[in-house]
Amino acid sequence: MTPVGTSRACVPAYRSLSEFLLLEPHEHAYELADWMERATTALQPLDRKAWDAAYSWLRVTSGLRSISFDMAYDDGGMCAGGDFDLVWSEMMNEWQVYQVRLGYAASAIKALVRALRLPVGDVQAAVEGAESDVKLPQWTRLVHARSLAEHLDQHLAAVPSAAPAPVSSAVRAALDLSRKTANGEMGVPEPGHDDDMNFLPAGHELVCASREAASALLLGGQVLLAGAVEKGIIGAPDEDKYLLDGMWIQGPTGEPVWVDEEIPYGDYLAFLHLEHGEPPLA
Repeated sequence: MTPVGTSRACVPAYRSLSEFLLLEPHEHAYELADWMERATTALQPLDRKAWDAAYSWLRVTSGLRSISFDMAYDDGGMCAGGDFDLVWSEMMNEWQVYQVRLGYAASAIKALVRALRLPVGDVQAAVEGAESDVKLPQWTRLVHARSLAEHLDQHLAAVPSAAPAPVSSAVRAALDLSRKTANGEMGVPEPGHDDDMNFLPAGHELVCASREAASALLLGGQVLLAGAVEKGIIGAPDEDKYLLDGMWIQGPTGEPVWVDEEIPYGDYLAFLHLEHGEPPLA
């Protein structure tokens, strides 16, 4: 019996586009932390301790790269797990990276709600309120927000929300997933096998759900910051974001627009969750 390598399974369309490709959560968290670090925070009183905590949790979210598991089981007899345990260890390494990153992202968005002294204690409600505050076109159709919410609802076997607040819907699903995991309701993936008894990695759905949930919470953080800018609680950084290779953003009617070299940080907030994609063909 031999182990078989992990395959890329459960890859939503928005993670395989040539334009508007969604960043991986650790990259998304880095860009969000970078924006927070440069924002003007002297306009209105903030909970400074919570603001610093939100920034630190985002940096930890971006810094997590690997976790190591050894699932080998030896009861002292002649038989040990062998290939099964090897595949299971590799599976757990991947799954737990996304699980832990999801927990970090949840801590970051909860700290951000406290930092902005929002009048509601419910994170979903705070994000929903921020969504209603931002009126610019790029926010009302924030790229991938609704698709992400629908994808998470599929993982949770929930009825997709028809509410006009897709980011808060995605945040609700992400926090629900985090709660279910904490309560032991999601289960632990174990390897499968084929007809030749080759052990196969499984648990792709659980990995995917945790990854998408982390992205949903980070999108929620973007909307909270945009709402705070709209209300004058914080100011967008008064500088440009320099782009090494340029990036695609959404134009006024939803069409892709290539931005080269730099973009104002105030505009970048609506697009910082997107990959800096390949330039258009000449």
